[in-house]
Amino acid sequence: LAVLASIPLYLLLALKRVYGEGWLKTIGKAAGAGSVYLMLLVAFMLGSTVVTALFFL
Repeated sequence: LAVLASIPLYLLLALKRVYGEGWLKTIGKAAGAGSVYLMLLVAFMLGSTVVTALFFL
């Protein structure tokens, strides 16, 4: 559980170090990237559900 919690923390620290910006901007970038990945995940899950339903129904 601690390992899973450390992944977002590592991402924030890496973004802050690489881009050298403030915490607010760094958190905004991480939230934006996470939102895009979440939307893509949902789209692909819905797509795979539709394809599965078409093949097996």
